[in-house]
Amino acid sequence: MNTNNLKKAPSQSLGELIAELKNKVTIEQVLDRLGLITKFGLQETGSRLQGDCPTGHPSEGHQCFSVSMDEGLYYCFHCGIGGDIVDLVAMVENLDRFRASRWIAEQFDPDMLQNFDAALANQSDAQREYNERAQLYKLVFEEGKRQLYGPAGQIALDYLIKVRGYDAAKLPETDWIYWPTEDEIRTHLLTLKPQMPDQINALDLMGAFGDGFRLALPYRDRHGMISGFLKRAHEPLGFEINGNFHRWDSTEGLKKSDLFGLHRIRKTDELLVVEGYPDAAYLPAVGIPNIVAIGQAAFSEHYIDGLKAKGIKRLIFALDNDGAGKQSTEAAVRLFSGSDIRVFVVDSRSMSPHKDPDEYVKAEGADKFKSLVKTAEIGSSWLTRRIFDKHVIASDLGREAAITECLEFADTLDIPRETVAVLKSISSVLGLSDELLAEEYKKIQEKRAAERLKGEIGKAASTAHKLIANGEPEKALRTLQKKMSEMQTDYWRAKEPGKENLDDFLLEKRGRDSQRVAGERIGYQLTDFAEIDTVLSGLQSGLYIIAADPNIGKTALMVSLMIDVLKSNEDVSCAFYSMDDSRETIVNRMLAHLTDMKINDVRFKPSGLQDEQVLDAAYSVLAGWYQQGRLEIRESTAFLTMARIQNEIQMHPNRENLVVFIDGLYNVPLDEDHGSNGSIRTENIDRANQVKMLVKLFAIPVIATAEFRKQGRDESSEGKKTRTINDIMETGKYGYNADLVILLTPKDLNNYMSQDTPIIKAVFGKNKLESFKGTMEFRFIRAKSVMQYVANSKVNS
Repeated sequence: MNTNNLKKAPSQSLGELIAELKNKVTIEQVLDRLGLITKFGLQETGSRLQGDCPTGHPSEGHQCFSVSMDEGLYYCFHCGIGGDIVDLVAMVENLDRFRASRWIAEQFDPDMLQNFDAALANQSDAQREYNERAQLYKLVFEEGKRQLYGPAGQIALDYLIKVRGYDAAKLPETDWIYWPTEDEIRTHLLTLKPQMPDQINALDLMGAFGDGFRLALPYRDRHGMISGFLKRAHEPLGFEINGNFHRWDSTEGLKKSDLFGLHRIRKTDELLVVEGYPDAAYLPAVGIPNIVAIGQAAFSEHYIDGLKAKGIKRLIFALDNDGAGKQSTEAAVRLFSGSDIRVFVVDSRSMSPHKDPDEYVKAEGADKFKSLVKTAEIGSSWLTRRIFDKHVIASDLGREAAITECLEFADTLDIPRETVAVLKSISSVLGLSDELLAEEYKKIQEKRAAERLKGEIGKAASTAHKLIANGEPEKALRTLQKKMSEMQTDYWRAKEPGKENLDDFLLEKRGRDSQRVAGERIGYQLTDFAEIDTVLSGLQSGLYIIAADPNIGKTALMVSLMIDVLKSNEDVSCAFYSMDDSRETIVNRMLAHLTDMKINDVRFKPSGLQDEQVLDAAYSVLAGWYQQGRLEIRESTAFLTMARIQNEIQMHPNRENLVVFIDGLYNVPLDEDHGSNGSIRTENIDRANQVKMLVKLFAIPVIATAEFRKQGRDESSEGKKTRTINDIMETGKYGYNADLVILLTPKDLNNYMSQDTPIIKAVFGKNKLESFKGTMEFRFIRAKSVMQYVANSKVNS
């Protein structure tokens, strides 16, 4: 079987590829490559180019063809053609839209050609039908545009100019068209595309209310392809059908996958959102750019993908000045409350007595409306006031309902300063103290977190049951574990939220620091390693990396440090995660350390009574530490992942006084969402970032081991270079994220393997916790797996 002929799913769709092209290539570049600037005498006027139309029709003033360099769009006021760079190439080179986009790629970015060919070859039947339909709709649009300014379109043009009050000179810049009868449209299409009779006969042209509508607006997706038409009655009140007046209709099967007008948006991260389609169609022509419409329906969640694709970060809502407009605005503010896209609101009351932006602009002018838009307030503040307006806060019942609704809304906000603003609004309007309100807010958070937890547990259990029923118990277990980690994080974030603003943080930090006495240690005490205690001011919060080649004593130093922490600090707990050795091996190392016996000896019944008593006492110490909640040892067979370690730390009863040890950080599995298909280097970067996050989240010491990369032949010679943090295995990201890096190397490398108690040099390769940078020396007692500080070691400070 020849696998080379198999189709491969493209990484990008055709629409995405076209969008990428439009971001890379300007309309000026395309005009120049086509030779149109010189041939048709296009002259620069402000942000536009103007001249004769490439279609070749006569032009008395030689300025009918206009190109907006900012928007990347063109339009001819005489023949009504218009579009983006792809439409321009399609018109000049007589190509369909996708061949035209491929032409642009060939001219400006040949590396994209393979992706274009793969996307074209891998179109599904549904995608191919959509593209063919869009091609035919474009022909309908062009003919309707032409007829709007001819004899047939006079009845529609009169409505737009005389009834709606549109400027006749600006109207051609809009997408309004005359809508011929269904028979006229199909006849015209068959004349242009005689090879497509089946597609033309199947084309959706009719709506729900008959064939009497003579005006229309094309509805385009984010890439500019027409998915259908919105049809408008040319009678102001609409057509009476079955006793009801209908002003709007649409072609059957119209897909509104993106906001109306989104295709026009370029080089901006901010959009103005209005309600009416006519507003979004006409206002750009009078100088109000970057405007889209939602129509009568509420803002839908499926619009978000298009906004993200366009890189939108802010939405300014200016919906109609009526009840429906307020409801739609409220729904949008709530929808985006936990999103990266921020929402601002132009209070509809500020447009009074006008109903909508269209009427406001016609009465007050575009400049005044632009000034009004600049007064938009943050959506969370607007919604808080709306909640107060909806309730009778003079009554106890209304007051309680308003407080509850505002606090529940505040819990959905991801930006701390917006949460604080909502709480301050409640406090100001209702006269509640900040302390009392904070307590009520915490209760609301806990209640809603419990409700979410209940719902998520039910969903997770249902998913697991289905997997088990399908014979996939292991996948069910992994799914439950992953979901449990997510639920724990969400629940504990609500139970113990962080500082909401900088004021609170500064106040808490000043109070904490003011309790310290100069010269006293900041972190936990170390007794066996008193010299480390001195140069670091104790074991502080931070990420510590101990790096070395295999069998140099990393784990021995980790265990020795942990025992020192437990013996020297009665209120401190230690969690040891062993990704290399079993729990039994770690316990043996600890017993050897506590008894001063060899590791092999603690594994057997002692030959003498005294040794047996010493060993029993060591077991009692370990058991006591565990029973007091001060010691936990976990091994890799416990299905540990970075996320699970984080959640165990989160739920630790003594988390405020916890030291975490991770022996073999490079072996901690990543969750399925993190780097499972990446390189080892990519995965290690992810691990380094996640372990650093543990320190940031919980303000605790995290001590982890890492290995050096293998040295080359030249490096392994007598004159080999000194190890640095850049030698840490696979990636220097561990070293980059660390607050302290200790690099372990044998002092006498040539004789190291034959020595029972070799001296290990510990180079402090990085230290962000204190000023010490230098070298310490430790004796590695192999038989007992113990590291001891050597008194006569050289310490540089």
